Amino acid sequence: MIYVGIPNSMEKSLMVKRPSVKAIYVTPEELAWDCLRHVRFLEVFSTVRRPRTSDLLSSDYALWLRKTARTDSAILAKCRSFLWLYEEWGRNAEGKSWAVVTEDGLRLDGSHRAAVAVVLGKSVVPVDEVAYRESDQPWRREMMRIRDAKIREVAESIP
Repeated sequence: MIYVGIPNSMEKSLMVKRPSVKAIYVTPEELAWDCLRHVRFLEVFSTVRRPRTSDLLSSDYALWLRKTARTDSAILAKCRSFLWLYEEWGRNAEGKSWAVVTEDGLRLDGSHRAAVAVVLGKSVVPVDEVAYRESDQPWRREMMRIRDAKIREVAESIP
């Protein structure tokens, strides 16, 4: 199964905080299916000891962050934080969950860690699966519509 990230919302934030119903193991490629700009960023900068500010700010990741109306200093901080996360999880991931997902393929949390797992070459990683509640159903239907649209968009772009 592929896991697709969904837009931030109050419902998503609340689901991430729910207790896990089970831990499952997934491949990083399935988990990071739509995290390509994250993966590319790490592939370029994870081995650079002290990346230049101008290089960080011209990355695809930074260009996407700029679309969210962030300042260059906020973007730079986010880029550096992501590189710190890569180093930290590369050294100290034992026993940690790499993401929070639903049974039907929504990635609620963990896009950066998913990209880290891909770049580190992990074969599988543990993730927490959370359950829906009856009251989640309208939100779930909308998020599944978004997931399906993202998958269709990518499928249509492949020659």
